Amino acid sequence: GGSGGYAGARSDKRSLKSWTPRSRSADEDSVPDLKELRSRSRDLYRNSPIATGAINTNLTSVVGSGLVLQAAIDREFLGLDEDQASKWEDRVERIWRHACKRGRLDITGAQGFGEQTDLVLRSQLLSGDILVIRRQQQRRGDLLGTKLQFVEADRVSTPRGSEHDEKIIDGVERDGDGRVKRFWVANRHPDDRRVKGPEDWTSVPAVGRRGRRLAFLVFDRQRVDQSRGIPYLAPVVEPLKQLERYT
Repeated sequence: GGSGGYAGARSDKRSLKSWTPRSRSADEDSVPDLKELRSRSRDLYRNSPIATGAINTNLTSVVGSGLVLQAAIDREFLGLDEDQASKWEDRVERIWRHACKRGRLDITGAQGFGEQTDLVLRSQLLSGDILVIRRQQQRRGDLLGTKLQFVEADRVSTPRGSEHDEKIIDGVERDGDGRVKRFWVANRHPDDRRVKGPEDWTSVPAVGRRGRRLAFLVFDRQRVDQSRGIPYLAPVVEPLKQLERYT
């Protein structure tokens, strides 16, 4: 029970005496602050040139002009010769290029795949995470019926009356093994006053009957059992705001 050898854990030094942070779970450290962090991160992105540049630099470096598929089938494992494999790869890439056109993979029909990729990464950086839902809807001219629906982080929340359910953390429900079972999605943004009527929640299963992933949160998991993502600008919200005010 004696003291260890790390100077950073000592409490008899003047520089460390008043530093007594609590050791809490990943969700306790983050979930209570997420609403404020999201609103402040978005405000900085709108009004602080440094914050805008930090987010846009990530988008340019990661997404750029869009991701491109280069098919590379394992022909030896599948018993195909080089010509068969080449034809298969050309066909898959052709289907992919068609699917990437505007509206083909977007449930709203508004964006192409490159724009969707940009939107997902931007939303993750600003809000901490974004919910992606796989849908099936075959439209005229489509080669694939797969569609993607995006839900902003604010709408994924715990239903009213279920706040004390230990299995549901900020809209994410898990089973006894910690695996995500479903997401709870509100019918509107919690602060959108233009929408009339009561707030209601829909259960979205994470995995289908055959084991296919139907919905998932896109975020950077930094700790074990972390349920929700943390905005990219969270560590620098205060100094960025101080710099903006000073300027």
